[in-house]
Amino acid sequence: MNVILEPFKALWRRKLWPVAVALVAALVAVPMVLAKNPEPTVAPANAGAATAEGMPATFVSAAETPEAGARRRVLGAAKDPFAPAGLSKKAKAARRKAAHDAKKAAAEAKAATKESAKSSASDSGSTAGSGSDAGPSTTTGPPASAPPAPAPTVPKYSIKVNFGKVDEELSTSTVERLKVLPTEDAPLLIYRGVEDGGKVAVFELTGNVVAMGDGKCEPNPEDCQILKLKAGETEFLTISDTGTEADAQYQLDLVKINKKQTTEKSELAKAGSTGMSLLKHLAGKRTPRYAFDSTTGTLHKLSKKKASKLTKSAQRASL
Repeated sequence: MNVILEPFKALWRRKLWPVAVALVAALVAVPMVLAKNPEPTVAPANAGAATAEGMPATFVSAAETPEAGARRRVLGAAKDPFAPAGLSKKAKAARRKAAHDAKKAAAEAKAATKESAKSSASDSGSTAGSGSDAGPSTTTGPPASAPPAPAPTVPKYSIKVNFGKVDEELSTSTVERLKVLPTEDAPLLIYRGVEDGGKVAVFELTGNVVAMGDGKCEPNPEDCQILKLKAGETEFLTISDTGTEADAQYQLDLVKINKKQTTEKSELAKAGSTGMSLLKHLAGKRTPRYAFDSTTGTLHKLSKKKASKLTKSAQRASL
């Protein structure tokens, strides 16, 4: 009891008795207030209607929980909102009629095709059995397609080269046996033909020419009289003793040796007249190194012994 009264005594001594009186009153009043039961609050009768004001008649408030077995307050039978709408009786009847008509039309078309094929067969049989009374039957086939354009032909063992001055654009051309380059008025070299096997092209140089490149010179690089090149090789030729505009450095690219037979064998023996004349002129100054075989269209290399025994007529024939 002293523990409870001691604080009040301390407040009284300090002249704070109003506070002590307030505390005592509070201690008495709080239990009495908490002991009273609150009166139940009754919701107004039109609370549900006020809540649902402005909503359709089928709206059911979440506060209204239907009891088991109670009648649903919605119109019509329950249905799936995602299920496709069913067809009406009239639409179903129209669909059945359209399917029947399509089936009937297909059957009629099939029967007509069979009848037409049978009629065509009987007509062809009667035409074949009529004998001399009817003319011969003609069958019209598809129109003939136009024949393909013929491929360009080139003489066998002719060569495709790129040739020209090194400071100018090279020109591409097909060179036949015993043709001269660059021109007949200013000949630099003569295409003699191909050596055995058709893998090496043989050129004869007509003047004092310095050759440098991938080719092989005969009898030696310092005295290049015969130049031999394979496809894909390049040679640079410099001439400086003519005193004309032909004095320049030239580039010779051997692109391809045409080995396919595109001409008759008799054509292989034909040669350019200018090249032939030049070779005849050179034959009096040089020892012949190759002989031409008109049967194969190739050159055969001569040994020094055979070359020395060739007569003038044989030398001319070997060109």
